[in-house]
Amino acid sequence: MPGYLGNEQEPEGQHERGQGFQGQHPAHHLEFQQQGGDQQFADITSLSDRTTKQVPTVRSAVTMNIGVYDDPSLTWYPIVTAASDASVPVALIMAFPNGSVLVANAYWSLQKVPTVGKNEALSTQISLSYAADPIRYAS
Repeated sequence: MPGYLGNEQEPEGQHERGQGFQGQHPAHHLEFQQQGGDQQFADITSLSDRTTKQVPTVRSAVTMNIGVYDDPSLTWYPIVTAASDASVPVALIMAFPNGSVLVANAYWSLQKVPTVGKNEALSTQISLSYAADPIRYAS
């Protein structure tokens, strides 16, 4: 499991197994942007209907972009690079301040060319495409 993104400590036992971002994650995220998951609909309106009708079909794919400071010396960098290079779904755990946890499998992609700006730290993007619906556990 390469990805543990959270506010405080990693879940019990994660560090001992050498998994996750090993405590470096909170200060290195610039922003999270989630997209997708929108319900799609099929039109079932007949010619005699005066009002259109729709039924739910599928949901659009859920993606997340995470802006991070670009620093290949951080312990999470080779882990995320390996997940990106593997091109298979890899586990993701997100812990939230209220104690709840989100668990998912996602395809990972690390932009290996950093964004460069005058008087700004190097940054890059980690993009995730969920392979299935995530599971959310309450605290």
